[in-house]
Amino acid sequence: MTPGDRDAALPAAAVTDALASAAGYAAAEKSEATRKVYRSDLRQFVAWCGSVGRRALPAEAGTCAAFFATLADRGYKAATIARKAAALAYAHRLAGEASPLDLEATKAVLRGVRRTIGTAQACKRPMTADVIGAAVRKLPKTIAG
Repeated sequence: MTPGDRDAALPAAAVTDALASAAGYAAAEKSEATRKVYRSDLRQFVAWCGSVGRRALPAEAGTCAAFFATLADRGYKAATIARKAAALAYAHRLAGEASPLDLEATKAVLRGVRRTIGTAQACKRPMTADVIGAAVRKLPKTIAG
């Protein structure tokens, strides 16, 4: 018996249960924090599209490119713009639409944003032995310390 034969032999209730299980796995694809920030990013894009008279979904590549350029011009960091791009691509996939983020024109704008703004993370100074020693000396002389 092949896997396809087993699927055909499943009773309707088993298929319903399996679909419910599949929905649970699909929901686990992204963390709640990621889904929350993606929803926020999509709301921002939809609002921006409304303000400039463009369609948000499915969006045209030029609309996405203009949105990313607007964000860059407003001082958003390249990593934030990249996250918003990922949210838009994800929203298109969920809607069963082709993502404008797959088109070279949109990719070129994102590469240009990264190159112009830069992608370097702001680094903090490392903790030196002196700083660690001072921190340890401030701990209480208890088991918790």
